[in-house]
Amino acid sequence: MFSFNRNIFRLQTHIKFLIRHFTSSSANSFSSVETTFEENCDKILHILNTSTPETLLRLEVSHAHVKDIIKCRTERGSFKSLVDVLQVNGMGDNILKKICDKIIKQDYARLQTTAKKQIKNIITPDIKASMIFNLQSAVAIHVDTIGVSWARLSKTDNTLTDWHYEHFRNIPEKLSPAGIFELALHVVEKTPSADVYVFETLPVLNMQNKSKPSTVYSHNQQTEILSMLLALLNTSKVHNKDLCVGTSEDSRPKIENKVFYIRSYIPARLFKTFIGSEKVSSTVTVSEFLIPTFTRSVNLCCTPVTLTSDLKEMYMKQGSVGKELLSQAVMLGCAFMDLCIYKNQDTLKALQGGKKKTKLC
Repeated sequence: MFSFNRNIFRLQTHIKFLIRHFTSSSANSFSSVETTFEENCDKILHILNTSTPETLLRLEVSHAHVKDIIKCRTERGSFKSLVDVLQVNGMGDNILKKICDKIIKQDYARLQTTAKKQIKNIITPDIKASMIFNLQSAVAIHVDTIGVSWARLSKTDNTLTDWHYEHFRNIPEKLSPAGIFELALHVVEKTPSADVYVFETLPVLNMQNKSKPSTVYSHNQQTEILSMLLALLNTSKVHNKDLCVGTSEDSRPKIENKVFYIRSYIPARLFKTFIGSEKVSSTVTVSEFLIPTFTRSVNLCCTPVTLTSDLKEMYMKQGSVGKELLSQAVMLGCAFMDLCIYKNQDTLKALQGGKKKTKLC
């Protein structure tokens, strides 16, 4: 009995020592951070309390930490001191110091303006910061005269989860409005669901092409297909999870837009398939990007794509038309994820360097 009591006493002593140790260490770290950034404390707290997720990401704060900062801020209210910030899940002393250093060195007003400009010049309509922050997947849809293709990318490891195409070989060159509706409906039924859907804006016809009736008709028909897909995707309960249908005859459905357009030629410029003033075949570049080998590889400023061996095999078995359609869809998806979701600075710089007139910053 005496031995048992003695062991209990020793255990209590050890616990008290550990409590004193960690309490002392925490207090020292708290005071260390506050002391280091005492002069700029108000500025730091203001930025952490008022910044959108998009602006915080521009400070090179990880997605996980941004999510935890926003969550803590929402649940507990504004941060009153840097000690409060250290209560954020996973926020250690060193991480907070790095964030504070970034805030002090960066021009906050320019950060906000730059973040908005970069997205505004690339994608239309404007995509909300909350949508960017919460996005888990996106479907890129490429519409061409020869067919339509789509690629679904997940934010988890930039994984390609769905990748298919539909050839227009059995579809008349000239479609009636009803025919366009049926075609668009068929495409939507095949399209996997995601948080957002991305198209590439059709390029403006030059004067030479405007004089060709067949080219003008084809361009107009593609525009009509894109418009129909915009309407059908946004009003589909399967594809728009936030669609709120009115419960009474008088109430109108609430539709939040889930369809966005990347400016024309941006995917081609990122994948270096835009030569001079024309796009060239993308199959070789995309093949080397997705399936690199020891003998050939392509150097692109894009986040690597994760895909299964089945999808790789499916792609390699396609003919030239199928490969081109699939390649265009995955290029569009990668461009959207890197430029608008990950805010990949290497990708942004590569795009800016490719065309000096484009103001991205």
